[in-house]
Amino acid sequence: GVIEDVFYVSGINLSGKVLKSAGQSIKIDIVKPTIIKNSNGEEVTITNKDDWAKEKTMSVELSDIGSGIKSYSFDVIGECKNEDSWITLDKEKNKLTVSKVVNEEGTYYFCAKDGAGNVITSEVIEVKNVDGVPPKCSYINEPEENDWTKNDRTISFGCEDNGSGCKYIEYDTDYWDGDTDLR
Repeated sequence: GVIEDVFYVSGINLSGKVLKSAGQSIKIDIVKPTIIKNSNGEEVTITNKDDWAKEKTMSVELSDIGSGIKSYSFDVIGECKNEDSWITLDKEKNKLTVSKVVNEEGTYYFCAKDGAGNVITSEVIEVKNVDGVPPKCSYINEPEENDWTKNDRTISFGCEDNGSGCKYIEYDTDYWDGDTDLR
């Protein structure tokens, strides 16, 4: 699959004398790069894969026995067809780890190309539990602006979050007179 050698051609007359000899360096690589699986047997490592996070990093370890990895792509379009997503290395490398930080859930694809143009595509990458949107406070029975009253008013407050949810609610009692129970 991979040949890098110099081949010689010689012109020999009938008496066996070499009339002319010339050599040509030939490089042939028909072997695709290889994605090295991680300890879990997966092609792509995702940081905090099952936990909620603001962002996650996808990493892929690659090797190539021939011309070396020349470019790679993490793409949201199937089979890495988005030309703008390809990153070209300064120099081909026979072994390297590449990564990409993502801040939204989705389906991603990874592809790598060697110097001869052989392409390897990873399994489909599902990134889940990414939530970069902060929770929103919610209030019930909040008074209108400049709405004075001499009676007690119960204001309920809480938290809304459509992603990872609300872990806890914290409030500051410095604004209250101390006689009010905030439970």
